[in-house]
Amino acid sequence: MMLALAWGPVFAAAAPAAPAAAGVIYTVEQLQTAPLPPGVEKQLGPLHSLKAVEDLLKANYIAFNWRRVDVRSSQLDPQLAGRIASLPPGEVFIIPSTQGVSINVIVGRR
Repeated sequence: MMLALAWGPVFAAAAPAAPAAAGVIYTVEQLQTAPLPPGVEKQLGPLHSLKAVEDLLKANYIAFNWRRVDVRSSQLDPQLAGRIASLPPGEVFIIPSTQGVSINVIVGRR
């Protein structure tokens, strides 16, 4: 199941994880989009790859931007950093905001 890192029930129900090691830099591939319709949000649940998410967005004519960025764990909220550190390799995770949704996968760590 895809992990939503900041959506109410999924975020609140998960067990707390240990904080990420200081100084970890994650290379992240992101799909950024406007807020998603509820039906599409539900369809994201079983997806485990960014390609599958991209295909879903295209099938529903939802515009998105792709980018690759470096994110320092030390600049994240400690709880969020811990959740990201506990993800299985290649697992997709979502970070919603008031402007839209960032759908992410870690492709490297250093």
